[in-house]
Amino acid sequence: MDDVIRIRGARQHNLKSVDVDIPRNRLTAVSGLSGSGKSSLVFDTLYAEGQRSYVESLSTYARQFLDRMPKPDVDWIDGIGPAIAIEQRNAARSGRSTVGTVTEINDYLRVLFARVGRTTCPDCQERVEPDSPALAWKATRQEWPDGEAILVCYPWEIGTEGLHADWADPLLAQGFQRAVVGDEVLRLDEPLEGVRAKAGDVVDVVVDRIKLGAKSRSRFCEAVELALLQSDGRAVVRVGKERRLFSNRRLCNSCGRVFPEPTPHLFSFNSPHGACPDCNGFGNRLEFDEEKIVPDDGLSLIEGAIKPWRTETFAQAATLLARFAKSRKIPLEQPWRKLTEVQRREVLEARHGKYVGAIPFLEDMRKEMKRGHHRLFTRRYMGDTKCRTCEGSRIRSEALAVKVGGLDLGQISKMPIVEALRRITSLRLSKTDRLAAGDVQADVVHRLSFMAKVGLGYLTLDRLTRTLSGGEAQRIHLSNALGSRLVDTLYVLDEPTTGLHPTDVKRLVATLRDLVDLGNTVVVVEHDTDVLREADHMIELGPGAGTEGGELVFVGSVESLISEAKTLTSDYLNGRRSLPARRARTEDSDHILTVKGARQHNLRNLDISIPLERFVCLTGVSGSGKSTLMNNCLFEGMTGKEVGGPERGRPFTGFQGAGW
Repeated sequence: MDDVIRIRGARQHNLKSVDVDIPRNRLTAVSGLSGSGKSSLVFDTLYAEGQRSYVESLSTYARQFLDRMPKPDVDWIDGIGPAIAIEQRNAARSGRSTVGTVTEINDYLRVLFARVGRTTCPDCQERVEPDSPALAWKATRQEWPDGEAILVCYPWEIGTEGLHADWADPLLAQGFQRAVVGDEVLRLDEPLEGVRAKAGDVVDVVVDRIKLGAKSRSRFCEAVELALLQSDGRAVVRVGKERRLFSNRRLCNSCGRVFPEPTPHLFSFNSPHGACPDCNGFGNRLEFDEEKIVPDDGLSLIEGAIKPWRTETFAQAATLLARFAKSRKIPLEQPWRKLTEVQRREVLEARHGKYVGAIPFLEDMRKEMKRGHHRLFTRRYMGDTKCRTCEGSRIRSEALAVKVGGLDLGQISKMPIVEALRRITSLRLSKTDRLAAGDVQADVVHRLSFMAKVGLGYLTLDRLTRTLSGGEAQRIHLSNALGSRLVDTLYVLDEPTTGLHPTDVKRLVATLRDLVDLGNTVVVVEHDTDVLREADHMIELGPGAGTEGGELVFVGSVESLISEAKTLTSDYLNGRRSLPARRARTEDSDHILTVKGARQHNLRNLDISIPLERFVCLTGVSGSGKSTLMNNCLFEGMTGKEVGGPERGRPFTGFQGAGW
């Protein structure tokens, strides 16, 4: 294949029959005025043809499931490979899409846990492992000395049809001669009238009597194997009154709890086999929210802190609350925030005489649903709260019982990526586990390393994808591209530095370089001078915008652009032009709006004062909390009150100043 991608006669949109060569396995930057035809050349022509050519190479059956882009208006393009577009936008809206799922790290972790995970009973904290005859032999030799007379048995429950002495007949028919009832060994071919055994009792049926010793290993293993077959995977070894249970299923010997076999599906919250049965794999449930029931914690009970009972319709409930508070010595005039946690719980959850707490009151109303407006009324006091069953991990308790390196999958998902990378890297697996794991551990480490490399080490794997900023979403896609290790692929990016902090721009350029070093072609539409200077090849379109654009102004190296070209971009790169000096700043505003206690996502209980009637800039590295502060705190918090809608559990304490 040639070393260049040749485009001839590109006329898409305002392009004027553009002929250009783009070097393969290089970083090419396309610049020019807005509207000069950059996106028309890179996305609507180059990317569209790469995507269309790849789809056309597939079978007719496969093509029906894929979106096909229209053929661009171009004479011909030669030397193009499969194309991937990486945009700076977050299109994910599903509550099931997390950082772990979109990066496929969860897929590798599920396989790792299925192969080398160890099940520990959460009730007894005992290790749960399936027993083979060989393991049973090893445990028996460790527990009892050689020469000891042992009985290999299997547990058998006397059925309801077993009356008096007849219960032994089925066992005799199968050739078993002895059974242990209580602690006494009985012969089944002798009269059993005096034996106290009834339907539902469990007896140990003797398979073999063995004198423990090295020479009896094969006989012991055969007896245990038969016992496991006879009793659905359970075998018993007895010495006198001592009894040891073995099972080839994952059965806790202490409490008898049975655990499923670890498979990748067991660790997926998107599968019915692994999802928490209470929250269906979402990690939260729709329940009555204290912050919505008591939206203003500065009010006292007498002032109507319990919002559902402020209206005349529920005046009786408010009266019962006052009587209940007096009987429990709960202050009626004290602000809600100053009540003790015990007092709050009593007001919200207690059932005492005629008084019903606010939460059970709303629950009863929702269950009765006598009128349609009851559902609307109760719904406004409900919110997404963490599932108490799985503690937000989304997977069932049997999956959380499986641990690798002392950690379950939920704990790893809640860690920052840099910490998860350290813990997975430091895993010390046995030789058997290393063979079982194969390359899975290395794949997890590689993908976590790529996430850290692009500056996303602070994220957690359980973070919802829809809560990420555009810059974070783009870098996740870049880390996926690195992790997939594709070669000879065309990557196109449209102004990837938009909204990025200078620190993030450096990481972005380093990531683009890594893609090129893998043997890929990267084409970026960009204006940022730092990215332009790092490019291997430069294309500038112009000279103007719209009908005055669509022509090649410059093609060549960045060094040639700076030293030889006379274009608008070269003027800014070599210093012949610069941005105009900024005007004098206005005086500080006397009107201040303060956000108190901002605490959603990674915001750590911040108090932030914002001057009003001024042009305010909110900056910081990507992922520092800018969008969370502006969208979730400022915008949603202010519009939620302005439109008079139901006050909601907000990710901040409140506003202060400017009439709030």
